[in-house]
Amino acid sequence: MSKISRSRRKFLKTTSAFASAPLVLPNLISSASPNGKLNHAVIGSDGQGWSDLNNISSHPNVNITAICDVDTSRMAKAAAKFPDAR
Repeated sequence: MSKISRSRRKFLKTTSAFASAPLVLPNLISSASPNGKLNHAVIGSDGQGWSDLNNISSHPNVNITAICDVDTSRMAKAAAKFPDAR
């Protein structure tokens, strides 16, 4: 009769893979589509915030959903460019 040699390391790798499968597999199956749209909200729409807003909005899979600024003139400028944002 041949004896199967198993190391403790190999045993732990095998059992941990089987034990974690029920936790990992459902997340892989129900994950969000990578082709979906990213909703983006902006706080501060002047200077660097305005630059960031224009750069990220140029991507086709990004929706600008909300804009917030304490200065009403800056807020009006951003709201005019992105009328669908709240």
